[in-house]
Amino acid sequence: MESKFSKVLLVHNNRKTSKHEKCIENIKKILFGINFEIIDVENIEKNHFGNVDLVITAGGDGTFIKAASFLNDTLILG
Repeated sequence: MESKFSKVLLVHNNRKTSKHEKCIENIKKILFGINFEIIDVENIEKNHFGNVDLVITAGGDGTFIKAASFLNDTLILG
């Protein structure tokens, strides 16, 4: 199945709980075959969002809000 997304950015927070790590691994499995980059929310900069079709956040409200602050017309899923 061909993806409608040419590049996805997965932004996560730095939680080290097993539940959070399992969530990240599950998202990676879903994105298998799609070009994606994963980055910690504390390290994001505007240049990470170039040519991104979808941003997925895994974390709390702060992770979503910080990632969204870099976006204009890009889809975001939190």
